[in-house]
Amino acid sequence: STFLDCKIKQNNSGKTVVSLPEGSDMRIGLNKDYSGDAVFVFRAEDVSIVDVDEKKLTGEITFATFLGTTIDYEITIKDGKIVYVSESIKESDIQRNIGERVSLDFNISRVKIYDKSGREALK
Repeated sequence: STFLDCKIKQNNSGKTVVSLPEGSDMRIGLNKDYSGDAVFVFRAEDVSIVDVDEKKLTGEITFATFLGTTIDYEITIKDGKIVYVSESIKESDIQRNIGERVSLDFNISRVKIYDKSGREALK
């Protein structure tokens, strides 16, 4: 799993907004009201690589491993953290190159969010 620091806030319409590094924001329903620092957690198979979209978390592919039915990528984001992505060869007809800038598209139903201490699940 990959763990990223995030901030949770309420927008003007009362929706919960999760802000990841580089200012990429997502609306996500939480189990309880919460604002402040938190941890965004996801597995490599719960995120997809997409073409650069400045509204999404963006980084550079720094490593790729072909594993038969999948390709595992390491993507370095702006703050230097590494994000791991595992894409099925069947689901993605695009093979990405080392050095390519890409954005990440999360399967929101599969991500987890914890309070900063990591003890309480918020989603």
